[in-house]
Amino acid sequence: MGMQQESSHPFEYLSAFAPGLDAAINCHLGLVNVDKLAPEYDTMPSWHRAVDPGVGAITPYQNCSTIAKEFIPAGGELFKHYGDQWFTGRQDIFGLMPLLEDYPRAEQFAIDFNSIAGNTSMDFRRDLYKIVTDFPFESRVTNALPNDVLQVPTIVEEGIRAVYQPLATRKVEDLEANGRCLDYLAPRPSTLPQAGRGAFATQFLAEGTIVAGSPFLVMANGDYFDMFEANWYDKTYPPDISRKTRSQLGLNYCWTHADASLFLCPYGANVNYINHNPEPNIRVQWARAQSMRHNEQWLHQSPTEMLVSSSPGLFLDFIALRDIEEGEEVFIDYGPKWELAWQAHVEYWTTSNYSHSYQSARVYSKANANKPFRSQSEQEVDPYPSYYEFRCLDVAWYYPKQHQNVWMLWNRTRTFGFNCRILEHRTSPEGTFYYKVELQAPQHKDVWGEQWDPSKARAETWYTRDSWFPQHQVVLVDLAYSTDIFLSDAFRHPIAIPDSIFPDAWRGFVA
Repeated sequence: MGMQQESSHPFEYLSAFAPGLDAAINCHLGLVNVDKLAPEYDTMPSWHRAVDPGVGAITPYQNCSTIAKEFIPAGGELFKHYGDQWFTGRQDIFGLMPLLEDYPRAEQFAIDFNSIAGNTSMDFRRDLYKIVTDFPFESRVTNALPNDVLQVPTIVEEGIRAVYQPLATRKVEDLEANGRCLDYLAPRPSTLPQAGRGAFATQFLAEGTIVAGSPFLVMANGDYFDMFEANWYDKTYPPDISRKTRSQLGLNYCWTHADASLFLCPYGANVNYINHNPEPNIRVQWARAQSMRHNEQWLHQSPTEMLVSSSPGLFLDFIALRDIEEGEEVFIDYGPKWELAWQAHVEYWTTSNYSHSYQSARVYSKANANKPFRSQSEQEVDPYPSYYEFRCLDVAWYYPKQHQNVWMLWNRTRTFGFNCRILEHRTSPEGTFYYKVELQAPQHKDVWGEQWDPSKARAETWYTRDSWFPQHQVVLVDLAYSTDIFLSDAFRHPIAIPDSIFPDAWRGFVA
């Protein structure tokens, strides 16, 4: 995702709340047809922590695109790759679920089966195929095969995707009648000062139109958002929960009510861009029972069952209160407590002296792209700010079979790499900068894992590579916890669930 540099924790221990279209996409490893790109980092270029009280109150990660990797028929469901580990780590739930590599193997088996038994009688083919698919020793490859031998010719002629695609395709008429349009809203810079981005109508929306909708992550209370001082590397020093330092940014995007400890976090497409206005043009209401898998029963019982469910069961519709013109920004009412909290924040907000000289590593690098990074000796005279550090991609450190994955991660995030120091720099005749670097890295390569982050590896020794690193393998990054979202005075306040829709059965719930 490109945000592992925000924390000093290795990113296999981190979770990121990434709402939007991608959050609604399921996984079918035989029909993977979309991929997720890394988000763009944009802190609103005109904002600065010494001037703007809204700094740190909105996410800087934007425009995380989902792209089609395969042809998707009209009405076809979108599927992404969760990673094989998502299934192998839940074998008690999913059993021997076929993994990504098992579907091509099953396809090849069907081709071989057809070449051997294709000219035999149907009864013989059916019996032989049943011996394979019902074999007492279950395997992921056989589980990838369809149950019916009559589908083998389809696999041979069109591939194994052709067998599963019809099961993952709905009639367009059904989607138009029962689905929700995802393109009625689009994000743009808000018309409100200090609000960041907002949601804007992409077409005329008549009064009563369902302009958006969202399922929710449900949390028992807001403790999840609390942050404490701790040292990740010193496991004997646990966080001191009596000394809360701040709240996570996610608090600003979640909803709560004064009569219960519950927090509901929406992750539907574009709904988190909808800003506050005490005179809104959008209202919210629960979806119809069973519409969008909304579980009406949860509104009439204690939240206990809802909190242990592994599937979303709440869905909220966003409905136009009046006619909304194309290009008009849409708003909901966050509630009077939010309004008062924001007004107080703006009125009493102050900035520290050092904030005036602050410049993020991203902004600095962009402004100085035509200059080489300073070496260690040069930094003794002209040091970088203490909240900068270098990352270097040392491809030679990895096994050759890992290189493709390493390059993919580096090209996506530019923060995946080892701590490094610049010893020398030179410029090629073509104008490319090259660096002699010293890296901090473990001595063994067997620590690599699918999600391992070398930038967080604990290593006491530094070593120097004989080769020169080109510019694209060296990057200046912000030190963990130094960016705007970690400012101690950044605005934090949840959105209020309207009292008119808050279920009586939830009132008084405390966890």
